[in-house]
Amino acid sequence: MMISEVYLVLFSALLSVCSGATATIPIKRTTVRFKFDDFKLYNEHVGAFQRFVVCVSHLSKGSVYGSQLTLPQVGHQHPLSRHDGQSTFYHILYTGSIAIGTPPQPFRASIDLSWSDTFVPSVECLQDLVSGCRGQNTYNSSLSTTYRPNKTVTSLAYGGLSTLGYLSQDVLRVGGLEIVDQQFEEVTLWRSMYWNAAPLDSALGLARLQSRTPASNASTKSALRSMLDQKVLSRPVFSLRLPRRDNESGELALGYSPSGFLVQSAVTLPLIEATAPEDLSQLSYYISSGYTVELQSVAIQSSLRNNPGGKKTSTYKAVFTNSFSYISFPGPLFTEIQTHLHPNVGLDDALADLDCSMRDDLPNIMFSFGKNAVIVLTPWDYLTEVLDVEKGMRCVLPFASLPQADDEWVVLGSAFMEGMYTAFDLEKSEVSLSMSRQ
Repeated sequence: MMISEVYLVLFSALLSVCSGATATIPIKRTTVRFKFDDFKLYNEHVGAFQRFVVCVSHLSKGSVYGSQLTLPQVGHQHPLSRHDGQSTFYHILYTGSIAIGTPPQPFRASIDLSWSDTFVPSVECLQDLVSGCRGQNTYNSSLSTTYRPNKTVTSLAYGGLSTLGYLSQDVLRVGGLEIVDQQFEEVTLWRSMYWNAAPLDSALGLARLQSRTPASNASTKSALRSMLDQKVLSRPVFSLRLPRRDNESGELALGYSPSGFLVQSAVTLPLIEATAPEDLSQLSYYISSGYTVELQSVAIQSSLRNNPGGKKTSTYKAVFTNSFSYISFPGPLFTEIQTHLHPNVGLDDALADLDCSMRDDLPNIMFSFGKNAVIVLTPWDYLTEVLDVEKGMRCVLPFASLPQADDEWVVLGSAFMEGMYTAFDLEKSEVSLSMSRQ
């Protein structure tokens, strides 16, 4: 072989390695409108679903359900509440395309910073009278040459879904990246609180650590954790740019920093170790995924003297998650902020959907993470635009307060993350924030 041919072979090999070490996944935003009463109805359905599972476990001796299985007793009540007489709230989903198997079988996956377990509906999914897996993409293990059986019985609840199934292993494909032997739940019983087909088939978990999910007993590695362990990525970094509207596109960049990320103006923060409470609450779930930073203060930019958070000297702990559509403050701080916004939106209008023209009347909110580490959100940043079928374009006030014992936790949900690049460097254990005015 000639020297030039040797170089050509080496170059081709390096090119294939480099091209396979990064990926860009377009993100679609979907706004889901729920009624609080739906959760009550859903709980009733889930109760019946659980009793059905127990019945199946008795009747199916010799199958994967041959032994008694107890589903996790998950409270599907929404953790927030409305006091303004309105009965609806909005949940924002961010989905992208993944595939499992050889040849690839496609699925719509919720891209989730806090989640671990991968799941997909199986072709074996039993059809119940209400929904079953109708309208969902399904996985057929007999069509995949890389499928490996496991058959451990599992169950989970995620994003308005409750499932029962068993573990399987196959190649997970994410934007050209291949994660071999990824464990996932192959769903055979599927209960959804969506009136039509669920707008997702799966979840692409980006949890850095094993998330403590009371709604799941699968305890499998997140897709991100598998990428890191298998050294699939050229660099242990990824970034999210969440779209601000349903008709816009965002992106998940794996293994590299996107060109739109402005390093010069970025605020870079160290990730800190945080112990999640033992109560297995929603807050504990967010904390356990591994994306916590220190937050010194939260203040409303106003000429008034009574700035919420302005006099507090001790720091909060803030956790990033796009599983949560809002921004949660400790109870006292939340009350101060709502009081400060009155009479613009009212004292009790938690999660209110407002006329978007009110953006001109509301103040900026300043998050101080330390010296020279400040993020200022304008009302155009923190109000979440939704298109309501009854009211037209609305802007949701995203401030809430999740139950917590110590009043020290702030949850920076998608209302905070939309409109900026959130870049995670897992080698340096840090997160960088850069505003994107796209």
